[in-house]
Amino acid sequence: MFRAALLVSALTAMVSVSPAMATIHVYDFVMDGFQETPPVATPGTGNCHVTLDDLSFDYTVNCTFSGLIGTTNNAHIHGPAPIGSPASVIVGLTFDFGVTAGNITGAGTLSAVNAQHVLDGNTYVNLHTTFRPGGEIRGQIVPEPATAMLLAFGGLIAIRRRRRR
Repeated sequence: MFRAALLVSALTAMVSVSPAMATIHVYDFVMDGFQETPPVATPGTGNCHVTLDDLSFDYTVNCTFSGLIGTTNNAHIHGPAPIGSPASVIVGLTFDFGVTAGNITGAGTLSAVNAQHVLDGNTYVNLHTTFRPGGEIRGQIVPEPATAMLLAFGGLIAIRRRRRR
């Protein structure tokens, strides 16, 4: 009888254990000179799409840029750094070299520490040029500000409607 109860308990424990599920975090953000440290006066801009799997730490980077004053000579993900602060290179990215408009791409696996820096909003994509070797445009890897603003706006409307009743 004891063996049967032990077997049932063991089987129940095995069935109730579920594997960890990964979440793919998506970040869409802009790059510009205002985000550089110190800010850079440039007409250059960019748009980035970054994904991060929080279980495997696999990431992808896809950016487009245009309007640069200088020509491209390097691109990286830097961190850890909050908005407005500089940081060291975490990984190098592939980019169109020697141009004022083009693409930045990358894919790979981050360390657990660097993946956490991304999840915490403490990393950025930096595009270096002949005009500004330290970086002409930069974009903090954070969720799209418009989405956060829409959620906040919706919350304010809900609060206002409650107060009117």
